[in-house]
Amino acid sequence: MLLNAHKRQYVFGSLFILFGIYQLYTNDYLEFGLYVSAGLAFIGNALIAEPSLAAHRRWLIAADWFFIILASLLFLYLIRYRFF
Repeated sequence: MLLNAHKRQYVFGSLFILFGIYQLYTNDYLEFGLYVSAGLAFIGNALIAEPSLAAHRRWLIAADWFFIILASLLFLYLIRYRFF
């Protein structure tokens, strides 16, 4: 099954969100937030390239940057305070 790069972002984003739901099931809320925000960033990045959403491109870019920064901060927090 070969996917193009556009559809692959949806697949990876969905996998991140599913793994985040698993982390919610194991009561690890920080990693839940990390994986869900990373998954939403992947999906948001794919939505920016959709031609049918061209009218909403400005707020999609802002939301995507929000999720990227949130995932980055959660990742750095988890590395610093959970594992070291």
